[in-house]
Amino acid sequence: MMRFKFSTGFLILIMSVISIQAQDEVLIQDYSQLMNIPSIRAIEASPTHLYILSDQDGMAVFRIKPENLQWLYTSSGMQRRGYHLSADVRFAYMFGENKRLTILEPTSVLGVYSATLLPQKPLAAARLQNKLYVALGESGLGALSLDTPETVDSEISIIQDVGRNVSVIDVISSPITNQLFVLTANSKLDVFTSEDNTLTFSESKNISQRLSDLFIDEDRLWGASERGDLFEITGNGLGRKVGTINEKIETVKFWNGFTFVRSVSGKLWYSKNREPLTSWKTDTQAGNYIAKSGNKLWLVENNKVTRLAVSTLDRSAEIIPTGPFALKEIPDQILTYPNSLLLGLEIENGHSSNDVEFSIRSKTTNASIKKQGFYWQPSPSQIGMNWFTIVGTNSNGESDSTSFTVDVRSFNTPPRFSPVRVSNIAINESFSLQIQAIDPEEPSSSLIRYLGVDLPEGASINEETGLFTWTPNPRQVGDFTFRVIASDQLGAASSQDITLTVLDISRGDGN
Repeated sequence: MMRFKFSTGFLILIMSVISIQAQDEVLIQDYSQLMNIPSIRAIEASPTHLYILSDQDGMAVFRIKPENLQWLYTSSGMQRRGYHLSADVRFAYMFGENKRLTILEPTSVLGVYSATLLPQKPLAAARLQNKLYVALGESGLGALSLDTPETVDSEISIIQDVGRNVSVIDVISSPITNQLFVLTANSKLDVFTSEDNTLTFSESKNISQRLSDLFIDEDRLWGASERGDLFEITGNGLGRKVGTINEKIETVKFWNGFTFVRSVSGKLWYSKNREPLTSWKTDTQAGNYIAKSGNKLWLVENNKVTRLAVSTLDRSAEIIPTGPFALKEIPDQILTYPNSLLLGLEIENGHSSNDVEFSIRSKTTNASIKKQGFYWQPSPSQIGMNWFTIVGTNSNGESDSTSFTVDVRSFNTPPRFSPVRVSNIAINESFSLQIQAIDPEEPSSSLIRYLGVDLPEGASINEETGLFTWTPNPRQVGDFTFRVIASDQLGAASSQDITLTVLDISRGDGN
């Protein structure tokens, strides 16, 4: 499809050419990490975390790792806050049919960063830099500071640059270019830019169709009508019509050349290489929720969480196992009461999991296996060490087992940072800083993960080691403050603010 880049003027189109023909590819579901979570009502993903909302268990949060999902914690009761979810690299946002807006921080101890009551029911929320912008219908476009939980739970400010007496029905943002897109009820798309957390009006585009929703995925922008007409949005306004699904659209994602569309009733369509939309999954009772994280696309069907993959037709032959039937080893777990434990059960050596039956051996009687997911909600009497053995048997009679322990603790202490001194850096010189945190309960643990928030342009931090690297350029002279969040394997987190000063120092001039 047509891609765009945002610019200060608006959108610049780029044609994406894909050489693989659609008829040579098929969509398949990867069952190697299949999980079954009861009563799923919503799913969302950020570049680093997967959020699954269950009507029965609440919000389950996972860290997305290169090869698998790492369960962090489950927050019971979160389903009562609503089923509308969106997420970015730092926060997730959820709301329902009332005026409450909840902001989640996946690396915090309790999961909830802050919550606030708004003057109107929120219709959409989008973060740009350190502010959250909220579509409030007839109340207009609101803005909340995300600096602290207290600033979130303060009176929301109304952006006056949006047309007066005009209802704001949707808002989305592009962190790539620091642009905010605001859809109003008078068929206009207002575009704003943000520098240093200050929002500036850029341009307003008249839309020839009455749209109800906006969707964005990296450098692609779409608009949809109430009856399910989906259009590309370009620098000139509405572009190509992608198709019509004859009901309201809830989600649009672009992945591996496929455009996926989910309706509010739970039906799925897809289009490959700008071809017409094709109906794919029509069972509305199955859920069919989708979420995207980088190059991964997650699908929930009948409460089963899988990843999608693309396969060519000449690869449809039966896969020959590369070794004996075996279960992948499950490492020992540490759990903080009253959180629940959710693990995916995996098969080694290329064996199919479709014909495998799993069972549990343990003195603990309240754990269960649903398809390929192990689930346990410990009781207060089970605080302490618990042993489990998982046994898998396939249709050929081959069997294997793996054992692990779960240490249930009454409290989980967050990581503690080692002190970091304020440093001066010279421009055009490579700089590195070792940031280190330890888990007080397991000082030798290497499972601490580091996340940088509001890093300077061009800087990076290694998620596993905490090594910060940066080569500032001449335009970056001055002070830079950013935050590093360290979380342990149970989701307990702490943060540290670091300030670096970039100096324009000439080297080797003899002065």
